[in-house]
Amino acid sequence: VSAIDKRDLLLRSTSHVEYRLDESFSTLVGSVAVDASVTSGGSCQVKVKLDDTVVWEQTLRVVDRSPRGFEIPIKSARRVRFEVSTGGDGDLGDTVRIRQPRLMK
Repeated sequence: VSAIDKRDLLLRSTSHVEYRLDESFSTLVGSVAVDASVTSGGSCQVKVKLDDTVVWEQTLRVVDRSPRGFEIPIKSARRVRFEVSTGGDGDLGDTVRIRQPRLMK
């Protein structure tokens, strides 16, 4: 996991990052896309979990680089976890940029 320009996260296949949530926030927003550095590959799966429950899931493909946005109510969750896994076709090209993930009050 890498932080890019102090605003984006870069995750490779079979990796994750988890953060604690402060109770003052109500919504998690951002978007995900295959990173621009990827030149070939297949697909990968991106999941957002709140307290171990999947609340958002997308399959990303190298041939379709359009970002997928999310706006997720946090409710009473205490943790958020971003996960990237292979799409069942190996891990070539499975590098995902999570763009400006942020918590809103």
